Amino acid sequence: MTHPHQHTTALRVALALAVAATCSACFTGIESTPRITAGEVRKAGALPSVEEEFATAIVAEAPAAWSAGKRWRVDDGRASMIFDASSGAPTDSLQGSDIVLQAVRRVPGIMGRDVLELEFSTPGRHGSLIYRPDGYADDILNRSDLAIPFCIELSAVEIADSLMRGREIFVTSPLWVDSAGRAEDGLHHIAVTVDSVTAGTWQYPLTVNFHSVEHDRRGRVRMTYGASAGATRNFDRLFTFSDPRKAYPRILPESWDKIIHSKITEGMSRDECRLALGAPSRIDRGSSLSSVLERWTYAEGIYLIFEDGLLVRFRL
Repeated sequence: MTHPHQHTTALRVALALAVAATCSACFTGIESTPRITAGEVRKAGALPSVEEEFATAIVAEAPAAWSAGKRWRVDDGRASMIFDASSGAPTDSLQGSDIVLQAVRRVPGIMGRDVLELEFSTPGRHGSLIYRPDGYADDILNRSDLAIPFCIELSAVEIADSLMRGREIFVTSPLWVDSAGRAEDGLHHIAVTVDSVTAGTWQYPLTVNFHSVEHDRRGRVRMTYGASAGATRNFDRLFTFSDPRKAYPRILPESWDKIIHSKITEGMSRDECRLALGAPSRIDRGSSLSSVLERWTYAEGIYLIFEDGLLVRFRL
């Protein structure tokens, strides 16, 4: 009988050969390092960061807590497709309108169990809009992640604004948008003061507006909240309460100037490159006759080559 350890050893050898075949010849003894997500860190028993704890305060209400007068903003014209057109209210051109909750009702479903029926009105329009979420009432009444498709829950925007307005924090994402929502190149790892949080898009429902006194610049980023699969840009992914420069006291001011503009040059360290470009999707390690080599791979063909911990070649 073959011992289980022999199976494990054979599998490791096969995987190493497969990875080595895809890399350049100078990378021998390849070790592939996948990115570790925040969720995986928490599963391993690590305590949540201060930023993660703060992010949990920005939440949507579950339907059981909804009351008449609660508002959503329609961000996409496709929202018209989810409402019952027989309810008497016109459902065309809802984009940009606010819808106001009138009632939350349990009604009999076709399978015998109650479903949820939500009635809305639209200021300036006659009639009601009726929406029935998928699922049974008992299963979804206490779900805080229940969303009205293509709409922004304005109470969550108000919560975020009350928590963030006036705070001095550090923005860690260079993915800013202009006043029209178009992508623009931003700065990161800089101190900013939050001016307001306003409604964004249904995919990224919060827009955080801020300014930097040091860099004489205003900016904004789109942010998500909650724990749904689409919440990929929560507060802890975009901001920190700690000055990044204090965590890296050896990085010189001239290097920080490149980092905050997402620029790299030969001779930069791995820490400096990670701060400038973010974590790579893949790291391959190997060696030459006299040096330890690393290749960092990013999306769209971007790669960085390090020799003994310093950047020697890259393609952006």
